[in-house]
Amino acid sequence: SNVSLASLTSSGTGATGIISLASTASTTATGAGGGTGRTFPEKMMDLMSQTTDPTLPTYSPSVNWLPHGKSFIISDPDTLVNTILPRYFPKSSKFKSFTRKLYRWGFRQISKGPDSGSYYHELFQRDHPELCVKMSVHYSDKELRTQADNAARRGGAGGGAAASGGGGSGT
Repeated sequence: SNVSLASLTSSGTGATGIISLASTASTTATGAGGGTGRTFPEKMMDLMSQTTDPTLPTYSPSVNWLPHGKSFIISDPDTLVNTILPRYFPKSSKFKSFTRKLYRWGFRQISKGPDSGSYYHELFQRDHPELCVKMSVHYSDKELRTQADNAARRGGAGGGAAASGGGGSGT
């Protein structure tokens, strides 16, 4: 499945379960680099703005915008996971979990062309940070079933993790 930036900008992602930010309490979290109510894309935008500017003390060459500002590349996953992510996402301790979260929020990794290896989302752009608040979290059918099963086990009548605001790692 070769994906280029051009093909992503002209087609949808085909996600199964889409949950809007306004109706899902589990998509927000408290923690370093964000505070209560900040979504994953908002925290990610904070991370990108604070780690890609060489004039800031938080600069790190481990993650960078591509010159056009429409996708970013992770050049040093170890530094990202061990140094940067704990500041913004205290519960993300593994690179695989972090990339899974990127995919859940609709990011796609470019696999061909000059932007190969970078992560792209049409609403996540360096020069338009205000767009990221329009992003939605996408759960697969399997994830939605697991959430419902977990809510039922907790006795969560009428809602589950999203409605009760409890647990989950949707951030």
